[in-house]
Amino acid sequence: MQNHKVMILWVILFTLQSCLGDRAKRSAGTDPIEYNIHGIIEKGYYIDVLIGTPPQHLNILIDTGSSNFAVASMSNPLLSKYFIAADSTSLQKTDVANVDIRYTEGFWKGDLVSDIVSIPTANFSIGQRVNFVEITDSEKFFINESGWQGILGMAYDDIIRPPNSDIKSFSSTVLGNSIMDNIFSLKLCKADVENFRNEVSGKFILGGFDQSLDRIYWTPIVKEWYYDVCVLGLKVGQHNLSVACSEFNNDKSIVDSGTTNLRFPTAIFNDIVKYSTLHINKEDPSLTISDKFWNGKDDLCWEMSQNPYGVFPIITVYLPSEELNHTISLFVHPIHYILYTGNTTQNLKSMACYKFGISPSDTGTVLGAVLMEQYNVIFDRANKRIGFSTSDCSLTSGIEYLQGYVNSTDCAYIKDSSLTTMQIVAYVMLGLVVLCMIPVLMLGCAWLSSQKTSRSSDASNLLSSSASD
Repeated sequence: MQNHKVMILWVILFTLQSCLGDRAKRSAGTDPIEYNIHGIIEKGYYIDVLIGTPPQHLNILIDTGSSNFAVASMSNPLLSKYFIAADSTSLQKTDVANVDIRYTEGFWKGDLVSDIVSIPTANFSIGQRVNFVEITDSEKFFINESGWQGILGMAYDDIIRPPNSDIKSFSSTVLGNSIMDNIFSLKLCKADVENFRNEVSGKFILGGFDQSLDRIYWTPIVKEWYYDVCVLGLKVGQHNLSVACSEFNNDKSIVDSGTTNLRFPTAIFNDIVKYSTLHINKEDPSLTISDKFWNGKDDLCWEMSQNPYGVFPIITVYLPSEELNHTISLFVHPIHYILYTGNTTQNLKSMACYKFGISPSDTGTVLGAVLMEQYNVIFDRANKRIGFSTSDCSLTSGIEYLQGYVNSTDCAYIKDSSLTTMQIVAYVMLGLVVLCMIPVLMLGCAWLSSQKTSRSSDASNLLSSSASD
């Protein structure tokens, strides 16, 4: 009888300890079921990927702004580990060599291979043969102390490198088959800026999304290469920018987890700076901000007991809903786009320093991590749409749903199927010109083919420029 009492007491104590332990894990944000993404602020979000037989664990950067899957396969002073091809019995070579990817800053190159890959924490437990590049040479690609050793491009096959090849991307290989739906989701959780912690985390789900989410607001994917959406307009504080929507979307507007900043065409960026300055002058007339801060070349520092978030405006990004004549308003709060960079001492005072997380672009608009960190983002490839839902990772997460289109209905990508007489005449004339140009075009194509090299460039930035140094 005494033994039974002891056993019952032990079971009760063990159950209480397990419950308290689980609660402590959840409150600390370390529950492996809840979070499978990790990383360092501005150095990228990565996930543990198993590659080869037997499986080798590598941390791989998740990038929705590119389509190539590539891993380090040689030692590098910036890396703690790399993929050892000789240790995998399932590795297969291909005839695609010297794949060369160039970013705005930096590059990597190597040969294409295939092997068995799985990501158990992301709902991809059964290994599948996937193409990837073994990186044998790189410059300004890997980042010191970032924690990752490769890149997982989740965009479409159309932008995979080298172009015009038969290579299939990871997403088109793994998603949309009998085992897994053609959809994935990302929840990016930025660092705790109040406590100046550098660690980021989040959740990556392949083949689905968190079914407990609040309402999801869907915007169409207008072109399947990058995750190209349409930006209707922008508001800085209380000021709507008077800009034609074509200015935002030329030549694209992409949702890109591999870029830290929000990036806008230069003219729009200059308006953001202009109206942010007016807003700051109202909130704190004594605060002077140099051009170097706006251009990302200099930090702005405050005493540790203060922060800059109260003086900067909220940025509102407008997207069209898949529901006709409705607008999705996404809010980017200063706590997300004013980026903590570290501490310093000035005049014997401890200071916290920050930089501007919005930058100019000459390749369209990029909705990077500073926006994505406020939302659950669902990439529904099957239905050609991207969904946004509020996230418990951000205290400022919020979405407003408006009737009507902000700015111009032209931004909604609604095509008028009717043709005017003048349009018909114009098309006929264009057809005649094309017929006359065919011989010239054929000669030009032949010349270009002879000049073709193996190098390709990626228009999307990898993280922020400072992170690549």
